[in-house]
Amino acid sequence: MVMIFHPDWTDVTIGPIGEDLSPLTADASNLCKMVEDGLIGVAYPDDRLVQMLLVRKIPR
Repeated sequence: MVMIFHPDWTDVTIGPIGEDLSPLTADASNLCKMVEDGLIGVAYPDDRLVQMLLVRKIPR
């Protein structure tokens, strides 16, 4: 996971570690919600402040 915190924006990139395929089978929106919830109090006080999500789920 790569996280970039800037005063005006935050960038989070999640990807597999190494060459193995991820065993995750959750849909992209559930994975985004998990990250949003985890960043409450770190990147923002409330996830209602998130204005844009760019999501791409790469098939196996």
